[in-house]
Amino acid sequence: MATQLRRYTIAEGQMDRFVAWFPNIIPAREAYGFTVDWAYADREHNQFVWSVSTPATSTPPSTPTTSRPSARPPSRASRAR
Repeated sequence: MATQLRRYTIAEGQMDRFVAWFPNIIPAREAYGFTVDWAYADREHNQFVWSVSTPATSTPPSTPTTSRPSARPPSRASRAR
């Protein structure tokens, strides 16, 4: 199993909006074989921390990465233009 710990700094005053939006990304992650294990909003420090894992030992090749900006999950493709 491979696990990623992700930490985002959220803009001042935007945490509630981000927390409300966050569940929308879960289906896109699951479509690529990932599981969102947990998420935590650290409001005191404007940090959002979450864990995502996959049963594979490395990132699946069909998963979009930051090094391939043109690769987007189908659910995002229409919004990118």
